[in-house]
Amino acid sequence: GLIVTHTRTTPKTSKSIDYRSGVMQDIVMFLRDRAKTAESLGVHPDSILLDPGPDLAKTPAQSYQAVSDLTPLRNLGYGILMATSRKDFLGAITAQSPSKRLPASLAALEHGLQQGVELFREHDVHAATEYLAVRAVLRGEVPVDPCWDTPEELRRDAPRG
Repeated sequence: GLIVTHTRTTPKTSKSIDYRSGVMQDIVMFLRDRAKTAESLGVHPDSILLDPGPDLAKTPAQSYQAVSDLTPLRNLGYGILMATSRKDFLGAITAQSPSKRLPASLAALEHGLQQGVELFREHDVHAATEYLAVRAVLRGEVPVDPCWDTPEELRRDAPRG
C-alpha cells in the first residue's frame, strides 16, 4: 500500500503556510493529484490511503480544519489514514503536553471512527486497543457472555508500598 500525506514543507519543520484557497481545498487538490500520479505508476486505488497531515505545515486551527470533516477526502474514493495521536493541535485544545494528551487522542480516534477512517497511527496502542474493545462491546458489535466475571486480582489495584 501507499500512504499519501499532505504537507507543503520539508518534514520535521514547524513552518505553517498561508493556504489562500483554504486548507481543506489545498489538501484535497494535493492528495487527489498525488494519488492519481500513484495510480498512473501502477498503484491500485484500493492500496492508497490519504492522510490530511494534521500539524504538518499547519497551525492548530488549520489542523482542526484538516480533520474536522473528512467528507471532501472521502469523496475522492480512497481510504483515509488519521494520524492525530498527541498532535500539537490537541495540545492547543487541551493545554496539555504531548505525554498528557491521551484523552484528547482517544477523542480524536472516536471522531475518525465516526467518519469512517480505515487506519490510525497511534502512540498509545494499548490504550487505543482497550478503548476500541470497550466501544465494540458497548455498541453490541461483540457478544457479551452472560457468565462474564472480573477475576479477583483485577477488582482492586495492588496496595502501594
